[in-house]
Amino acid sequence: MNYEQVMGVVREARAKGEIPCLCEASLCGAQLALVNLTGADLYSADLPEANLCGANLHNANLHNANLYKANLSRANLSRANLYNANLCDADLSGANLSMANLYKATLYYANLPGSNLEGAYLSRAYLSRDNLSQANLEGAQGIWYRHGAGSRRDTLRAVIRNGEIEVTTGCFCGSLEEFRNAVVKHYTPGDSYYAEYLADADQIEAWAKTQ
Repeated sequence: MNYEQVMGVVREARAKGEIPCLCEASLCGAQLALVNLTGADLYSADLPEANLCGANLHNANLHNANLYKANLSRANLSRANLYNANLCDADLSGANLSMANLYKATLYYANLPGSNLEGAYLSRAYLSRDNLSQANLEGAQGIWYRHGAGSRRDTLRAVIRNGEIEVTTGCFCGSLEEFRNAVVKHYTPGDSYYAEYLADADQIEAWAKTQ
């Protein structure tokens, strides 16, 4: 489908007072910058490398959608359903993901600087390769995080995957036990980062019990 076909579906649906249905649509590389797809149903849509820069996807259903390498910079994805969506290598810089459902979404290597994830649901999301250092995570659910951790001032984050706590910071990605072991191995008790990271580990453990 191309831009004209997509807009034809949207116009027809809205004229009938219906939700635009683009379920399983083939939109690989589609040029959809600034398109208004508010509330549209894009379940399992195939959108790899699509240009959705500045698009309005507020409250859209993108469950199982393939957005690999898609350009979603400055897109409005507030309250969008991105359950199990593939966002690997996607450009989400400056995107509004507030209150979005990212349960089990895959965001490896996604570009997130300046994105707004306030109140987003990130439980079991695959985040270990992301740049979250400049993202707004205020009130985000399903993730524990702290910006400015350690000597590199990285983002330290933890999620629960398959019932286990996964901790990520810098080039480290492992279990909570492995994180504690790495701290003991690389720092000494007199080092400020030793106490800082072990305190983080205790906080993560306490947080996990509430999830």
